[in-house]
Amino acid sequence: MRYDTIGRGLLALRHRKRLRQEDVSRVAGVSRTVVSELEHGRLERHALAALVRTAHAVGASVRVDLVIPGADVFRLLDADHAALQTAWLRRLRAWGWQVEPEVTFNHFGERGSIDILAWHAATRHLVVLEVKTILVDLQELHAGLDRKVRIGRALAAERGWPFVGAIPALVVAEGSTARRQVGRHDALFGRLDLRGRVAAAWLRLPTAPAPHGLLCFTDLSAEHPDDGRTTSRQRIRSGRVRPAP
Repeated sequence: MRYDTIGRGLLALRHRKRLRQEDVSRVAGVSRTVVSELEHGRLERHALAALVRTAHAVGASVRVDLVIPGADVFRLLDADHAALQTAWLRRLRAWGWQVEPEVTFNHFGERGSIDILAWHAATRHLVVLEVKTILVDLQELHAGLDRKVRIGRALAAERGWPFVGAIPALVVAEGSTARRQVGRHDALFGRLDLRGRVAAAWLRLPTAPAPHGLLCFTDLSAEHPDDGRTTSRQRIRSGRVRPAP
């Protein structure tokens, strides 16, 4: 939608509600000048939050979409998730784990799926592994992981997998943003006591005692390096452009 169309829509809604620009600015918490400029379609001059609050003040909402030429955002995220999941299925099988991907459940009214349910017959360890391309709602992430670990025990019993304990595991797409989030919320991630290469080493050769939890970062570009579809946030370093010889 064009910026001027959005502006005219804001103006029309304000008139329909018989509001002055001063009324909208007071409710939205922005200046009257901001309201005026938004109504004139000058959206690029102001933060998205100002547009959202102004729209709410006249009874509208704002929907932001990311348009990728020749692609779809959800397909992009699904492709990255599938790449991470496939990579870890391959690794766990090579390390002697019995694995099942996308294990759906409907237990006591709780519905969902576990990205990877893994069982190590020799040591009788059970791992409930979740794959995340980005970290968004961290509290919901950990609550969901707790729920899936609890349900994972029942799923393992249904499969005849005897286990000594269920271990939560989280695989996250490598990126500086994800690592900063983990660092800033160490209280939430603290129970995932084996991380990075140490966590991968334990999965390669599980021993007792079992860890409380596992956290691994995986470079998405290494999983599909040719198509450039990764959503992981990589640091781009500036440098000189050398002239062609």
